[in-house]
Amino acid sequence: RHLDDRRGGTNELWLGYYNIPANNGNNDAPGPAARTPLIRFRPLPFALNQGEVFLSASLKLKYDRRSNSYCNLNQSTPVIQAERVTTSWDAGTVKYRDIRGSLENASDSNTRQISVSPGVTFSWNVTSAVDSWLRNPNANNNGILLHPDPDWSDNNPPNWPACMHIFKSIETGEGPYIEVRTGQADLESGGSSSQNT
Repeated sequence: RHLDDRRGGTNELWLGYYNIPANNGNNDAPGPAARTPLIRFRPLPFALNQGEVFLSASLKLKYDRRSNSYCNLNQSTPVIQAERVTTSWDAGTVKYRDIRGSLENASDSNTRQISVSPGVTFSWNVTSAVDSWLRNPNANNNGILLHPDPDWSDNNPPNWPACMHIFKSIETGEGPYIEVRTGQADLESGGSSSQNT
């Protein structure tokens, strides 16, 4: 599911920005258009076992294609940031403008450059967000929003590269997932050993 700044949400995970021209042939209203994937895992995709400690988490998305209809092919690819949503929302009605004032970094290093690479899986560090969900899952799990950097914080068109990028959704069976790194607590030294789950 991605957020369309005018229509709400759809199931394909489109990400980016484009100034849609008039008479575009797709029955889309002309003007600035932003697409931002909003991803929530409920219930949490994992639980810690006894004696296990949480170390880190990464959000994984597989790149599908670039929209050549809505893309300035001379533009650079964007830097994408992953942010934790701190307010509740309804899947049937939420729009980007409803939550863009309630975003926090999903980790200390939450950005990465993407490229036009069909089939490649991109990863974002979401350790802080997942740690928050584990500590208070009923209150804090409002999902992750992906959008280009910098934040879009006013009514002017965002300063983002003019291109739409499309990622695999859950409907394809290759949709977003979280990779979690955990460890076993070392009760004697207070440290931990690690493993991937």
